[in-house]
Amino acid sequence: MALFEEKMTDINEQTIRKSVNKGLVLGDDKFKSTIVALTGNRVNSGCRGRPRSAIDD
Repeated sequence: MALFEEKMTDINEQTIRKSVNKGLVLGDDKFKSTIVALTGNRVNSGCRGRPRSAIDD
């Protein structure tokens, strides 16, 4: 018995791997908003690195 009836496409596999590796929520917009409201987990990855500091003149 196979987990999937059809072979997953490379794009689906990459999307799942990216979400799992980064700890992001994967699903449609309604599902994502529900999970964010319940758990506070992020939906999108943020910018890399630390925030830029404001330069005072």
